[in-house]
Amino acid sequence: MKRFAVAMMTVGLVFVFSCVQKATKEECQAACKKQAELQNAAKPKAVGDDPVAQVNTKYAQQLADAEKAKAEAMAAIDKEFEAKLAKAKADKDKAKINEEITKKKDEKAKELQPKIDEINKAKADELKAAVDAKAKKDADAKAAAEKALTACVDACVNGGTAKTKADCQAKAANLEAFGKCQ
Repeated sequence: MKRFAVAMMTVGLVFVFSCVQKATKEECQAACKKQAELQNAAKPKAVGDDPVAQVNTKYAQQLADAEKAKAEAMAAIDKEFEAKLAKAKADKDKAKINEEITKKKDEKAKELQPKIDEINKAKADELKAAVDAKAKKDADAKAAAEKALTACVDACVNGGTAKTKADCQAKAANLEAFGKCQ
């Protein structure tokens, strides 16, 4: 009699569990997307992970130093001719001194500009490489996320996840709530 009761209970439980509504592929997909979203939100963003920002930071100081050196050289030229300009009385003399100042500044700029151009070219080359690397990294991350989503959906559907659990997971506000869904 006892065995009969155990057998009936087992049959009853199997019947009850087989009647539980299973989640559809769409419901599993919604639950898996929510899980990925919650996991990404929980991950701390790595500071300095952006290669473009790293390149800009790397060259900002070099460019600033080169521009500063150029500005200081121009100021030194102005200072050098300041006394001559003050002593000049006739407009003709002042014009001649101003021409001389302009000529010296142009020469100095031609001397210093190649360094600035070199820095800008190196920065542009590295920026192109950084943008390409970032695009590849983003594409790889997207492919990995899609692969993980597909695996999650397959596991959910093939594992016979209950509809109530998938619905609960899709509506979860955080990872803790997601994990508590049954």
